[in-house]
Amino acid sequence: MGAGTAGCLLADRLSRDGARRVLLLEAGPDYRAGGQPRDLASCSDLTVSHDWSYTASAGPFNPAQPLPRAKVMGGCSATNACLAVRGNPDDYDAWARAGGSRWSFREVSGFFRSLETDTDFPDDEHHGQEGLVRVQRYSRDALTSFNSALLRGAWEAGCAVVHDHNRPGAVGAGPAPVTSWEGRRLSTAAVHLARARGRSNLVLRAETMVDHVVIRRGRVLGVRLVGGEYVPAGAVVLSAGTYGSCVLLLRSGVGPGGELAGLGIETHADLAGVGRNLQDHPGVSVRWTTPAVPPLEPRYQVLITAADPNRAPDRVALHLIGACAPTRSRDEAEAFLSVRVMRSSSHGRVRLIGPGPHTPPVIEPFYFTDPADVDLLREGLRRAYALLRTEPMRGAADARPLPTAAVLEGDAELLRWLRRASSTYHHPVGTCRMGDDPARGAVTDWAGAVHGISGLWVCDASVMPVIPAANTALPTMMVAERMAALWAEASPGNRLTPRTAAA
Repeated sequence: MGAGTAGCLLADRLSRDGARRVLLLEAGPDYRAGGQPRDLASCSDLTVSHDWSYTASAGPFNPAQPLPRAKVMGGCSATNACLAVRGNPDDYDAWARAGGSRWSFREVSGFFRSLETDTDFPDDEHHGQEGLVRVQRYSRDALTSFNSALLRGAWEAGCAVVHDHNRPGAVGAGPAPVTSWEGRRLSTAAVHLARARGRSNLVLRAETMVDHVVIRRGRVLGVRLVGGEYVPAGAVVLSAGTYGSCVLLLRSGVGPGGELAGLGIETHADLAGVGRNLQDHPGVSVRWTTPAVPPLEPRYQVLITAADPNRAPDRVALHLIGACAPTRSRDEAEAFLSVRVMRSSSHGRVRLIGPGPHTPPVIEPFYFTDPADVDLLREGLRRAYALLRTEPMRGAADARPLPTAAVLEGDAELLRWLRRASSTYHHPVGTCRMGDDPARGAVTDWAGAVHGISGLWVCDASVMPVIPAANTALPTMMVAERMAALWAEASPGNRLTPRTAAA
């Protein structure tokens, strides 16, 4: 259920078994190759034209704000900035230390490689050459004037030169790895689902919204669609994303029993962790106007990473990413430099206030409620203002950036800014996290099977127990690849064996 970043890839993997019948349900529309609207096809456009219209509630250090999530085949891989970053090896080793031995970096690195064809490193042991996801980087000659200044400024400010942000241990500034080709976005719908479309055992139903999973005596029977149609299934896999999958579990009677009872929902599995453990990459943006020097697109060509000097000086903990966008004026552009905390310690939650499918969930991200995140953001902002003072950036940042560096002079001013301006990198994870012990917040086991319910799995970014220090598109694809392999190799009593599956 859900044809997003993970769901499209998973439908391809599951339907390879010709004896299995797979139904892929998606609430948004389905566009075949060549029929996509321009904003979905072009890697230069970040778009919210196909959106679930989620909203973050205001918190102690964040304003209320939209939380775009794609409502279309391909999910957020069809609307995102196309960055293809894996994260630190220790991000995945932390999953292993929590009990998921099959999720260490050593275990998952092969799945990252199998996903990709990296056109820049064809003979590198860290990269693959047989995957459907084409990864490339912009050459120095292909950088826009703004991105060229950003990269040279970062190096002048002391950042290490990074040629490959996906090489283990890389921290510094260099071209961003992206999943695009000849200006077109390569979503999992455009590559993985496209390969599977011709299979007779795969059925796609777009613009089909699920109300809840039908469960009886601890066993999944199928799903009930909005409108009342019942679809029987021997197994159900939720791939509706970090906000959507936990909401579907809650509406299906899987979650904190007291909260479900208060909504009049029968509890089938009392799992306190459903909707909890919400993690993201929060941050702020420094903005200014600058002379428009065409071309302004592609916008996201350079990635700057930095470590936390106090806690982990050898690992990425911050992203700095900038871009220039056109304004109504032909002569001016709006520029920004975003600072994102990639190792956030603040956790939020998702909860229901009504049992129906048209009542939006309450999403409380609680950005910057852990003081360690504020300290790390301050370090990132120091680096950002230092970068703006470099010679290459003076021409691209000749106007006074707002806010000014005075925001760093005291905690009170910084916290006031966060209350009105902090935002998200749009990388939510963790609301159905993997783990061994439901009493400690685990929702699924380490293969995605929901604790206490037979025949129900979750496979998307919501299962990540700890957020990786990376844009989450590529890690989410890896999760789908890894889970498909775990299901294939599991013992007969535990594997995804039913011959009919709804994904």
